[in-house]
Amino acid sequence: MIFIFLIFSTLSFLFVSILSQNADPSLYLISIVPFILSYCVGYVISELYVNKEIDLAECLRLTCAISTFFCILHIVASIESYGFLEAFAFRGEDSIFGFFSIYQKLVYYPTILSCIFIISLFQKNKVYSAIILVDILIIGSRESVLISSIGLLSYIQYLYKSGEYYRALIYTCGAAFVVIVLVFSSSFWLGMLSESVLINKFISIAHSGDISAGRLSAINKVFSETGEDLNIFWGTGYSMIVGDFRTPHNQFLEVFLRGGLISTVVFLLVIIHSVSNGVKAAMHSDYKDGSTYSLLIVMCVIILISFNVNTPLRAPFSGILFGTILGFFFNTKLRKNI
Repeated sequence: MIFIFLIFSTLSFLFVSILSQNADPSLYLISIVPFILSYCVGYVISELYVNKEIDLAECLRLTCAISTFFCILHIVASIESYGFLEAFAFRGEDSIFGFFSIYQKLVYYPTILSCIFIISLFQKNKVYSAIILVDILIIGSRESVLISSIGLLSYIQYLYKSGEYYRALIYTCGAAFVVIVLVFSSSFWLGMLSESVLINKFISIAHSGDISAGRLSAINKVFSETGEDLNIFWGTGYSMIVGDFRTPHNQFLEVFLRGGLISTVVFLLVIIHSVSNGVKAAMHSDYKDGSTYSLLIVMCVIILISFNVNTPLRAPFSGILFGTILGFFFNTKLRKNI
C-alpha cells in the first residue's frame, strides 16, 4: 500500500506538470519525495517496534543526544565567529550547515529543535535540554521559543502533579531567573542583547500590532498574484515562475496552492488517519509504550501547529521527521501492542 502511495504521488506530479506547463521538478523532489519516503520508513520502523526488534524509547534518547551534539557544534562555531553576545544578534553561524540553505536552517531547523527540547525535558535530560534551548535562542525563531516555553510549562505542571514539588520549584525559579536576566540585560549591563534578533522580532510585533507577523498580508499577496493560474482542483502545480509569488507561509494553504483541492483532501486524510491511530495506540498500550507514543504525538502536533505560520515540508529534514511519525502511526498493529 505504501509503495502504491509513492507511485500514485509520482503520477500525480506528472499529471500536474502537464497541466501547469511550468512545473519545477526540483521543488517536487525537495518537498514531496522526502516526505513520502520517510512515511514508508516510519511504517517499517513501526513493524520492527511491534515485533520487539527495536527499542523506540532508546531511539528517542539517541535522537536527543545527536541533536545536542549538533547544537554544541553550532554554538561553538557561533561564539568563535562572533562572540557569545554577538551570536544572538547575528543568529549564529551559518556555514556549519552549508549543505542547507540559510532560510531552511533559521526557520525550520529550530522547529525541530523545539520538539527535541520537549522530548529531552520529559526524558529528564537536563544537560541536553539546556544546550538545545541556548541554540534555539541564538537562532531567534519566535515560534520555536513559544513552543519551547509551552513545553517547559507543561513539564513543570507534570512535575507538580506527580508530587515532585521540589524539582517543579527549581525549574520554575530557573525559568524566572532566565527571563529576569534577559529583560534587564537587554537594557542595562549587557546591552548587546538588545540587538538580539529574537527580542527585536517581538518588539516589532508589539509596535505593528500585527500578531500574525506579516503572514496575513503574505497570504493575500500570494493568492492575489496567482490569478487565473490557480485551478481549484489541481492548483498551480509545482511551479516557481507562475505569477511572481513564493509561499503563503502556511503549509495547508501551500498544499492547496500547489496541488489544489484534491491534494489538500488527501493530505488531510493521511494526517487525520495517522494521528487518530496514534492516539488510539497510546490509549490501548501499557505505560511505557503509551508514554513513548504520547511524546511522538506531541512532536507531531507541534509540527502541525507550525503549519499555520510556516511551510516546513519545503525543508527536507522537517518533512522527513513529520513523514516518519505519520508513517509510524499508520500501522494499525500498534493498537495491539499491549
